[in-house]
Amino acid sequence: MKPSAGRKWKILIVDDEELIRELINMALEEFECELRSSNNTADGFKVAEEFRPDLIISDVLMPGGTGDKLVWRIRTEIPGYDPYAILMSGYSELTQNQIESLRIDRIIEKPFQLSQIVSIVKEVLKSGPVLSKLD
Repeated sequence: MKPSAGRKWKILIVDDEELIRELINMALEEFECELRSSNNTADGFKVAEEFRPDLIISDVLMPGGTGDKLVWRIRTEIPGYDPYAILMSGYSELTQNQIESLRIDRIIEKPFQLSQIVSIVKEVLKSGPVLSKLD
């Protein structure tokens, strides 16, 4: 999935920890992406449905739901919509089969460095209008 010509990449950050959302947002906003964030999976689904991000960066474990189930719900309940997905986790609770079946693009182990997030976003969004700003 690539944004249409002249459109910026859209990124949704879903994490129950405000500090993590803010830090990732700050690390990525210099690349002039359109950024939105949510603190739970229910709201994250609503934001994804309306905003249609190209990439979702989500924590795995959150109160009220998990990031892998959020990605699955988005991909199954919003017809024709298949965003890139990066999951963040302090635990290795997802099996390789789950990662493959959900088509998760990357798993980031917590704790992480912000430079790692930027590098992984660059890797996942390999081309498009934002790439020149990510290099």
